[in-house]
Amino acid sequence: MNGVEFNELQRDSIIELINLGIGRAADALAQIVSEEVHVAVPSVKFIQYKNLVEHLREIDDCEPSVVAQRFSGDFSGNALLIFPRKSGATLVNLMLRDTVSDDQISDLEEEALAEIGNIILNACFGLLAELLSTQLDGDLPTYIRANAEKILEQNINEINDETVQVMLLQVDFSLASSKTKGFVVFAMDVASMETFKAKVDSYLANIFS
Repeated sequence: MNGVEFNELQRDSIIELINLGIGRAADALAQIVSEEVHVAVPSVKFIQYKNLVEHLREIDDCEPSVVAQRFSGDFSGNALLIFPRKSGATLVNLMLRDTVSDDQISDLEEEALAEIGNIILNACFGLLAELLSTQLDGDLPTYIRANAEKILEQNINEINDETVQVMLLQVDFSLASSKTKGFVVFAMDVASMETFKAKVDSYLANIFS
């Protein structure tokens, strides 16, 4: 599969849009953890779903914290928020005002991580829907604890990896107490990715008209 191709202007616009959405999420997270939160998206790549594992190994974590959420609308697919488990534990500690080791992710902590993912992913959905003049709805997020290969196996049951393209966005998280890197993943089939690209083109046409 060659996939849908995006030029530099389209990629830059996507980064700008996601950064706006992530900025909203950072403000919401800062209120929850009572600490200043900076979140930035410096890059985006478009790859095949089956090649995602090698990129996720950049996290250097055998079992990253993952929040998965299905989205639907004019374009649809699966969204994943992925970051190192130790960073997830740090966010949970701040959110719950408690001390949680990276080996003690209880049901309560999983709920907290799912809520963090919900805030970040829905901020992206909301901003994309608003500025791309489209409709997007997200299902309830779920927390997944597994290595990268297992995560993809679990999600691959719902989609055909041969026809799915991934929009892979690096996300840099910065709190007063820690810094980390993660990824936001949007996996869509070719038809949805083509629709997404057309929406980006319409957005750019309105800007430059």
